[in-house]
Amino acid sequence: MIKDLPRYDRWVNWNYKANKYRDKSEQIISLYLDKLMSFTEIEGITGIKWWHVRNILKSNKVPLRNKSETWKVKRDKNFEEFRHSLNENTTIGELHRKYGFSKQYIKKILVEKGFEITHKSKSE
Repeated sequence: MIKDLPRYDRWVNWNYKANKYRDKSEQIISLYLDKLMSFTEIEGITGIKWWHVRNILKSNKVPLRNKSETWKVKRDKNFEEFRHSLNENTTIGELHRKYGFSKQYIKKILVEKGFEITHKSKSE
């Protein structure tokens, strides 16, 4: 295994793998930054182990994000998706049916963006 190799040979082995995946680095960076995919999601698409994906991103000086940053960016992106559908009479249920997000998730996004959630009575 790699641990049995002398230190220099391990570095050469890693350098070989880094060069091997160099042609997919643009695809990996695009999936990470544009589609907001995680390392494991990128691994599923490209077939490159997640730790190699992380190292490729680091070697290309792509800022890595933690889970909370990822979900904040995804919520902002999803809000932009359904923002134009909002008006005074739009219900969370309508947004749920139209966009497929859960009602709790939509409510969290709206509250985060400063919208006030009001409840309609059944008699209205």
